[in-house]
Amino acid sequence: MVFIQKRIYVYINLMNLYQNKVLVAMPNMVDSFFSKSVVVITKETSETVEGIILNKPVSQVKLSSLSFEENETAQQEKILKKLISQSGRLFFGGPVDFSTASFLDVGSSKDRLSFDEIVIARDFSFFQKVLFGENKNQRLYFGKSVWGRGQLFEEIACGDWLLKDFDPQIINMEAKIMWEFLISSLGLETYTFIGEGGRS
Repeated sequence: MVFIQKRIYVYINLMNLYQNKVLVAMPNMVDSFFSKSVVVITKETSETVEGIILNKPVSQVKLSSLSFEENETAQQEKILKKLISQSGRLFFGGPVDFSTASFLDVGSSKDRLSFDEIVIARDFSFFQKVLFGENKNQRLYFGKSVWGRGQLFEEIACGDWLLKDFDPQIINMEAKIMWEFLISSLGLETYTFIGEGGRS
């Protein structure tokens, strides 16, 4: 008797895997940049995934850990650091590319977030206008978060992140409660986790 083994292949479309999603850091995440962070995915290619951290005002990030690009003058860097410490409209988007900022008008946000990228040195007057202008719905996210596709997939598989559909209502939450709200909505409690995360 001859037995024929049938092989079944399942193909997974990895493109657009993270479209319209947010990453919620697990309570055991200890990375200094990503601990208790909520990251909205803004771009994905066959090689990389990019996102913006939504819930970290730059004033809470140690400026000594940020490096500026060479095309920014010492005077601009000094002014920039002063603006950062004074404005509640500037957020830390991630530890990559501090020469750019992602502009978001919260009042125009619908089902998806639409970011416009500006180069700080080139658009410095616009940068100042957003931070101190009358429209309080405007925000700037300084830097961004970038992973290799395989790197992010592995971090999720290891339990560093939870993947959740983006809810436009979260953008209007206070930054300090956003992460805890999402963790609770996923049925998790922060005190039930031990161990280490954020091995990227």
